Amino acid sequence: MFKSIRQISSKQLLHTYKICFYEKICQSEAANYSTQPAHQNIFDRNAKRLQKERAALNPDVELYDYLKEEVGFRLADRIIDIKREFTNAADIGCSRGFLSKHIMAESVRHLTLCDTSPTMLAQAQGTPGLKLTKLELDEEKLDEYSYSFLITH
Repeated sequence: MFKSIRQISSKQLLHTYKICFYEKICQSEAANYSTQPAHQNIFDRNAKRLQKERAALNPDVELYDYLKEEVGFRLADRIIDIKREFTNAADIGCSRGFLSKHIMAESVRHLTLCDTSPTMLAQAQGTPGLKLTKLELDEEKLDEYSYSFLITH
């Protein structure tokens, strides 16, 4: 089925070598003339951060938050239904704290609010008795293993 090296003629070996050699040259030349960048940034995190900053500084920001407020209330209601106290929870992408306004201290002992927008973090509030920490960071850099409960938006 397979021929050993000794059974292959030098002409066949040279032909195989030429094919492999030319394939490598063509691949390297194609890489040199590619119009695509080597690394594409599909989601521009800096552009998203700037958009969130603009939204937070809008004087009518409360007019557009009614849906997010409702989602925060309903999600907090679901968390209360869980018969467990979470020692350390993180709200990733918290925006203006739509969830933290409704989380009860009986359900979550300590809540860390994470967002890329410092203005939105400054506007976020919690319920009385809830220990809050605010972190301005990219959610990809968060150590998820240090929390007992993660909430992402």
